[in-house]
Amino acid sequence: MAAPSLNGTLTAWPDLTARFSKAALLCGNGLSINVWPAFAYGSLFDHAHDDGLTAEDLALFRGTENFERVLSDLNTAIRVNETLGQPADPIYARYRSIQRRLGHAVRAVHLIRSQIPDTTLKSIRDEMLHYEWIFSTSYDLLLYWAMGCGGTFEPFVDHFRALDSSSIPTRPTSMPVEFRCISSTAPCT
Repeated sequence: MAAPSLNGTLTAWPDLTARFSKAALLCGNGLSINVWPAFAYGSLFDHAHDDGLTAEDLALFRGTENFERVLSDLNTAIRVNETLGQPADPIYARYRSIQRRLGHAVRAVHLIRSQIPDTTLKSIRDEMLHYEWIFSTSYDLLLYWAMGCGGTFEPFVDHFRALDSSSIPTRPTSMPVEFRCISSTAPCT
C-alpha cells in the first residue's frame, strides 16, 4: 500500500475504511468522550479532586489532568528507585491513592446502560465487526455494551482476564500476564 501524499487535508473515514478491513482497531478515551462527555480527563479530574485527591497527589498533576501520564511517571519513579536501591513505598502510596481516586471518578461519572441509545451501541458494534483485533484503553463499559448489543457477544472474544482477584498485585511493576487463545478465528482450548 502506497503512502498517501501529504497535502494537509484529512480523508473522510468512509473513504478509508475498506483499506483497513481486518486490521486492528485501537479504541481509546476519544470514543468514550464522543458518546459521554463526562469521560473527558477534565471531568474525571474534577471528580477525583472533589473525592479526595490529597495535596501530594494534586502536586503531581501540575500542568495536566491526564491520569495516565501521572501514573506512568510514578511507575517510572518506582522502577528507578527500586533499581537504585532507594525506598519506593512513598511513591507506591501516591500511585495507589491516585489510582483509587481515578476508579472512584470513573464510577461517579459512568452512565448506566439504559442511558445509551441502542442505535449508538449498534453503530459501534457494526464498525467493530470490520476488525480482526480490537484493543481498548478506555476505563468504561461502552465497548462491552456495544459487543453485546443485540443479545449476543459473538463473534467477539475478550482475552483479558485475571486468574482471580487475589492474584492481582498492588505494585504496578509486577503485574502477571496470562496468555490464552490468541486467535479470534480458531477455537480456544
